[in-house]
Amino acid sequence: MRYIITWTNTADSGKPVRLLSYACEIADTPEQAARQHVEKHADHRVEAVTPSTDKDADLMRYGMGAWTDEEQAEHRAQLNDRYAALSIENSGIKVRLLTYEPDELARETEYMNRREAEATQNAEGVHVGDIFYTQWGYDQTNIDFYQVVELKGKHTMVLRGLNEKCELDSSWNGKTRPIRDAFREGYRSGPYTVRTKVCDPQFGNGLWAHVEDRRLYPVEFGKLYDYSMGA
Repeated sequence: MRYIITWTNTADSGKPVRLLSYACEIADTPEQAARQHVEKHADHRVEAVTPSTDKDADLMRYGMGAWTDEEQAEHRAQLNDRYAALSIENSGIKVRLLTYEPDELARETEYMNRREAEATQNAEGVHVGDIFYTQWGYDQTNIDFYQVVELKGKHTMVLRGLNEKCELDSSWNGKTRPIRDAFREGYRSGPYTVRTKVCDPQFGNGLWAHVEDRRLYPVEFGKLYDYSMGA
């Protein structure tokens, strides 16, 4: 039978520290359960032994559940194995998402060379080809990417929505990046005409620019962005 052991940690002086904690033992009698616990934990003092109930199992999430030390160790080992497998899978996801097709890599190289060589008419330093993203959502995180396709005057840019390369790394969460020149059709495709100005320092560096009331942030090449499909 399962018994819940209520125990306190005994100080060197022999006086118990009155902070109750809980453990579990499988035994034939309460006395046997108490002995087993003390044999494992010489610094524990058993305060009470009670038969386990179904409710005790629910309390496991709060660290008070009906699992023995051995069962908890086995559970931790299983979790560690699971986390290790997820780590390997997440590494695979990153490799797949950051693998650029030759034509896509050529477009990125052409853009970066052109950006470095050509001046811009935009007072805030925006170039045609720059990519921005917005992050938004309630109980989830949505990422939308936009590419600059035209500059108008010194403080205006025209954006079009971009398709993305994405992959879930769990049931709800994933990583994504934009695909240069792969413009969306329909939903959030634009074009969007956006005013640019330098951000107030109290709000951080960069541009104070918005699409549909959502702040735009510059995209970094080779970086993945986290999104979630729901809480």
